[in-house]
Amino acid sequence: MHRAIVAVDVEGFSSRTDLHQSAVRRNLYESLEQGFNEAGIPWQACDTSQDRGDGVLVLVPPDIAHTNLVDQLPHRLAAALRRNNAIYAVEAQIRLRVAVHVGKIDFDDRGIAGHTVNFTCRMLDAPVLKAVLAASRGVFSLMVSDWFYRQVVEPDPAIRPDTYREVFVGVKEESATAAWIRLPEDLLKTADPGQAMADVDVEIRRYGLPTGPAAASTLHDGEGLREHWDFRPAELPAADYPALPSGQPRQRLIDRLQPLVRTVVGRVVPAKSPRAEWHSPRELPHDVPGFSGRTAELERLDALRAAVGVAVIDGPAGVGKTALAVHWAHQVAADFPDGQLYLNLRGFDPHQRPMSQADALRKLLGALGVNAQRIPADLDEQTRLFRSVVTGQRVLIVLDNARTAEQVRRLLPGHSTCFVVVTSRNRLEGLIAWDGAVRVNLDVLPQPDAIALVTDIVGEARAAAEPDACAELARLCGYMPLALRIVAERGAVHESLRLADMVRGLSAEHDRLDQLSNGDEATAVRTVFSWSYNALQPDAARLFRLLGLHPGPEVSIAAAGALAGLVPGKARQLLDTLAGAHMLEEVGRDRYRLHDLLRMYAAECAMDAESEQDRDEAVRRVLSWYLYSADAAARLLAPQRRRAALPQLTDGQQQPEAFATYHEALTWFKAERANLVAATRQAEQAGEYAVAWKLPAALLGFFNLRKHWADWISVHKIALQAARELADPYAEAWTLNSLGIAYYDLRWFTKAAEYFQRALQIRREIGDRYGEGSTLDNLGNTLRKLRHFDESIECYQRALELFREISDRYGEGSTLRNLGGAYRGLRRLDEAVDHYRQALQIWRELGERYGEGNTLSNLGDIHRKLGRSEQAIECYEKALRICREIDNRYGEGAVLDNLGDVYEDLERHEEAIRYYNQALRISQEIGDNFAEGNTLDNLGCANYHARDFESAEQYLRKALVLRQEINDRRGEAITFHHLGVVCYAGGDLVEGHENWRRALEIFDELTEPHSIQIRVGFDSDDDHGEEDREAPFFA
Repeated sequence: MHRAIVAVDVEGFSSRTDLHQSAVRRNLYESLEQGFNEAGIPWQACDTSQDRGDGVLVLVPPDIAHTNLVDQLPHRLAAALRRNNAIYAVEAQIRLRVAVHVGKIDFDDRGIAGHTVNFTCRMLDAPVLKAVLAASRGVFSLMVSDWFYRQVVEPDPAIRPDTYREVFVGVKEESATAAWIRLPEDLLKTADPGQAMADVDVEIRRYGLPTGPAAASTLHDGEGLREHWDFRPAELPAADYPALPSGQPRQRLIDRLQPLVRTVVGRVVPAKSPRAEWHSPRELPHDVPGFSGRTAELERLDALRAAVGVAVIDGPAGVGKTALAVHWAHQVAADFPDGQLYLNLRGFDPHQRPMSQADALRKLLGALGVNAQRIPADLDEQTRLFRSVVTGQRVLIVLDNARTAEQVRRLLPGHSTCFVVVTSRNRLEGLIAWDGAVRVNLDVLPQPDAIALVTDIVGEARAAAEPDACAELARLCGYMPLALRIVAERGAVHESLRLADMVRGLSAEHDRLDQLSNGDEATAVRTVFSWSYNALQPDAARLFRLLGLHPGPEVSIAAAGALAGLVPGKARQLLDTLAGAHMLEEVGRDRYRLHDLLRMYAAECAMDAESEQDRDEAVRRVLSWYLYSADAAARLLAPQRRRAALPQLTDGQQQPEAFATYHEALTWFKAERANLVAATRQAEQAGEYAVAWKLPAALLGFFNLRKHWADWISVHKIALQAARELADPYAEAWTLNSLGIAYYDLRWFTKAAEYFQRALQIRREIGDRYGEGSTLDNLGNTLRKLRHFDESIECYQRALELFREISDRYGEGSTLRNLGGAYRGLRRLDEAVDHYRQALQIWRELGERYGEGNTLSNLGDIHRKLGRSEQAIECYEKALRICREIDNRYGEGAVLDNLGDVYEDLERHEEAIRYYNQALRISQEIGDNFAEGNTLDNLGCANYHARDFESAEQYLRKALVLRQEINDRRGEAITFHHLGVVCYAGGDLVEGHENWRRALEIFDELTEPHSIQIRVGFDSDDDHGEEDREAPFFA
């Protein structure tokens, strides 16, 4: 039989571990199923039995149009890959090679065979296909057979045949057979595909050409097609319109499009679209006070800045690499006005893995103002985005504690306007050999500089009185700045202590350690650590070594007290003692951090001096303190919501942090987020499974406000495993529900529904009626977003019955509000208003400001729909005040966007654009891609009405790219329509018609009765401009 075959292979599969390969295969099949289904190719109808381990051969049903394989499938598969890569660990993220062919398939007892299968596999393994994927930052590369190109791709301009390049694939029977490579997905989004293809030309010419000049001359460069597309519409005969699908009469299509052309143009106002401001980070740590010496190295760095782009400061631990880099960076900061970035790569951290390249790029991009969801999962794409963002900017980057050249290489901007300083204990010769970096080797301080450093700290008089002792102190410290500062600070604190006495004490400790060491270069530093540690009072020494067990990067006074079982006043006193001895660093109000060498030394001391039981008890104390403090903060953020039950604190347990106000609680969560995430991981590792699931449960209210989705999902996956270790169905259902909320927020509604359904099943089995109601409410929200309104109403009505049976007013209010949203979706506005008002009354009774703000915004939407602009503005402004009062950035952005809509209705375009820009900044800040796409589209509409067609088109094209990336099909259709209107108004009738055609195709695909009327002619409709922000159930 003749069938279309799609062959898929994972890039770099064999280089991964068995465990990672298993995760890769899950990602592969999930992505394929989603991509095929979304492209209109039912995955269940495909023959997927030909699994290859690192890929699969897919036989497509014969009733599927071949055009789907090169029109819809590439886009849908790319979107699915990006979605799934974002949630899988780096080791399980994938890029694919895809080959498509059609021909005769032979079946036997062992599978499929024949020339079609053989050639498809050879295309898949062709070096040119592998090389093009490697040269791209996209998630897949596609090759089609010559027959497929000639019969399917070339005849259909909508598939863009000009984005394919002819190559040749070697076969056994012949020297080469023609095939065609599609320009990778990332390059297709550029303005000129022909120019973009130059980026992969090198790989095509290296691997994809047959021998002989005749064959080489057959390569297409797309120029003919581009010249064809450059004709003005009036010069094109009807048959040549690229917007028209083959076989469809031109007049019939124009008749369908005609209603969309009747656009009411708003009055002209002098509205300008402000450009987005560059985010100029200032991240350098504070300069080292009393920095001394290193004159030659500072001058060398000054000279390198004008000559090269990268300087590598290397040297042993404790020699002052970071101090030099930071000090020099402060000196030249004014020359880099676009930002100074600092990143600790943790190359030698004793308790944390070195920072991955992907994590480092995400942090740098985030510091530069790129929102989290716009950062691609693919490492190559992240690298290109980073380099694009800093292009033309004067940015200084300090990369501290690098372990390898590979860890750094992708973090180099590659632009002469930027400068990078790298510090490392290793030489990083790869950066010098391949990346043009210049090495600045840092040795110990010269003796005069070392003596000068001690003199600066202890005072000139004391140093002059005992010059020999001062010089001997410097020698015993190995002339290393870290050790010198610790010793000198001790002398400065104890003014009656003679330098000679310090020399005698340090000499005795040095002799002891020298007998135990192998003579390595760290002996001097360890000598100082040990000498300083042994000089501490017992309670200060105990706190120091226990700090080596703390889970996170920084520690507060209260957390340190919990770790050591001390009251906060005593903990503060001891921390100040340690800071005064330079055994730790104060990095903020009541917050401290250990140098990585000192942290390692502290952990070693804890292993030596504390029993296993004492260490375990210290860890339990601090984990318990974080759990109870997080629970106390969560009660202020969302007082009406159910909590995970905690045992009553006993008299001997450390009291948790106390919070007087909502904002105190929110501020604490912001400061402690990294520690809370680390504490969750430590709880799992320590077997404290109750803490490992209850701590994420306490964090959920904060995550809902601030939308740290990566942390949200990662800690809840730990919580899910912990709940299963405990065999606790109550905890498991709670965590499944919380994960469903995260995926709902990310608009992965199908995945969210799966989590909610699993949680619902468990809650019904264990008789948790409140939990059943909350999950039904969440499932109703998800079904509503999937536009299954009747099913969502059934969920809400059952949830409402449950909440009224158990007299839970909060649950009742939430469900009433969500029922209002469902009725609004069905255009039953009177019923929607009735339910919103009932919910509003309950929120005010309970003092639930979050729900009140959301419901006021919903009522504003109804008023706006009914043309009551003044009432709508009143509701929105009340909602905006509440959102700002409780720091609900997610809700604030939605209300600002809605205010922009209502001012657009009033043709007050300048005010609308102002509100839209405020909303856009918030959506970018919190990484809400859906809201960002919506607001970009709104800005396009507002600028169109203001007659600024150029700005309108720019905003709409940005919205289109974003909506395609996140697979927002309805939003994509809306933006295609709006872009068509703008192109038509600007005189580009061909592109206008093409955009309208693509909009209509998606509307027809969605088969929604009201889709085709959505914002026709930029008239507003509630389903586009307004996004419901449900208050999810966290229990």
